[in-house]
Amino acid sequence: RHSSFYIGLYGQTWVKFKDCCLELVTELMRLNPNKRKYYQRGIRARLLIESAF
Repeated sequence: RHSSFYIGLYGQTWVKFKDCCLELVTELMRLNPNKRKYYQRGIRARLLIESAF
């Protein structure tokens, strides 16, 4: 887990990085269906961070 302070500092970097890794995450979700819940949690976190910026 990360603190709110950490997310505030690095959230913008994560949002910029999403353009590079969205296809990779989609492929990983397809290859590892048992881990899909965790990938979806990360995608949801990214969407929440994006909505704050």
